[in-house]
Amino acid sequence: MRIDKICKTCGFDSNGVCGMYTTCKEGEECDDWEASLEYYTEITKKAPWYIKKPYDQCKISYEKFLDLLQQDEQGVGVEINIYDAIEKVYELNSVELAGVLDVYMGVLGYASTQRTIPKRKRQFSSRLHIPESFFDEFLSTQLDALKKCREEFRDCYGDELIEKFKQNGYAAMEAKIEKQNAVDKIKNEKYREENQNRYQYKEKTKMYHDLSDDYKSRDYVIAITLK
Repeated sequence: MRIDKICKTCGFDSNGVCGMYTTCKEGEECDDWEASLEYYTEITKKAPWYIKKPYDQCKISYEKFLDLLQQDEQGVGVEINIYDAIEKVYELNSVELAGVLDVYMGVLGYASTQRTIPKRKRQFSSRLHIPESFFDEFLSTQLDALKKCREEFRDCYGDELIEKFKQNGYAAMEAKIEKQNAVDKIKNEKYREENQNRYQYKEKTKMYHDLSDDYKSRDYVIAITLK
């Protein structure tokens, strides 16, 4: 996506007149250009998903966002998280991808945010028909290659088996939630048993009232008789 750093898209433009320099010509790019609100809305909406997503998630700055758009427009590869690319190209969410890869969500989460260990590279590469090198670094210029991998993956397993993989992911997630709920229930019951006496009293608390406080806090009224 090309960024047009010209007066028309600049926040300093005022009815075709530059608010910064009188020598600025219409159509010429300016080093002091700042996107107008309208143009900012346009570029953040139309930016490629692999640049828009990290920006929307506050993982990159606005300056970095513009630099990546410029880099992408020039045909220079932009680095993409391979797992984000897989979810986008293979049309899977994280739960479904975990099912396809036959791993727990925690394993997938670690691989996507930290690193993919060699064992998982071999496993994921084989299942998804993806070169292992993609898990070391993946660029936007390799998206077409990833799409071919997706076709090989679909041809190998077929829609019915792929759907089964996806459902396995949901089943595993539900089983983990149920297991955690059972553990939490036991912990809560044990906590109540151990602390029940803490919140109970054998007799009602007695309250005493010091009458002297009434005298100390009494308001005195001075009556003034006018003659």
